Amino acid sequence: MSSSRDHEIFVAVLFVIALLLFINPWELLWMPQLLTQVMMAGLLVIFSVYASFVWQEKYLDEREERHGHFAGKIGYLAGFFVLMIGIFFQIITQEPVDKWILIAMAVMVSSKIFAHIWASWIN
Repeated sequence: MSSSRDHEIFVAVLFVIALLLFINPWELLWMPQLLTQVMMAGLLVIFSVYASFVWQEKYLDEREERHGHFAGKIGYLAGFFVLMIGIFFQIITQEPVDKWILIAMAVMVSSKIFAHIWASWIN
């Protein structure tokens, strides 16, 4: 495993941990407004670093490229599946469906379609 891949995994784990801190399911961490704002800024920085790793991915051969595409598909489908579970849960508990879940799903689908159109247009 390359050093760049190790850094990418480290940043991804750090990003997930930062996201989990925002959930705070048992309210163990009382977060004043300033701490919440600092955590939001930190989350934005961590996401930016992770996005730069994803954007700069380079493949040495077809096998690595296939693995990268497979990982991307699994990540996309897993994210979409979790959002669908969120919608189903909100419907079953008779809560209004959160508009941000719907927006996230619409952005995921439309960006994938636009990426396919753009890729076919430039090639």
